Amino acid sequence: MKTIYKFPLSIGNISLREADTKIVIPKGKGKIRILSAALDFSGKLCVWILCDDKGVDFHLKFRVRGTGHSCEDVLHWPYVGMVNDRSYIWHVFAEPSNGVIYLDNEMKL
Repeated sequence: MKTIYKFPLSIGNISLREADTKIVIPKGKGKIRILSAALDFSGKLCVWILCDDKGVDFHLKFRVRGTGHSCEDVLHWPYVGMVNDRSYIWHVFAEPSNGVIYLDNEMKL
């Protein structure tokens, strides 16, 4: 079975210009596809991930950068998307990981 899960992300301290969120997708949620990043109904920055219900744990790291912030450390990370929270524009990146299908890749779950 395939299921979509929502995971909140940390925006972090704007003055530090860095925010990492580590997510563990529990055992039984094998091959995954990152679908999108957006604000949920309460205004929290989240990612939505499509999971296949067989496989092993995934440990993912997401990094959020604001427009105008340094992004040298994420140049080779897949881009998940841009989110506008009406005060800032945030850019979400996912640390490269085997077994993850990113937005631009064909889905074969």
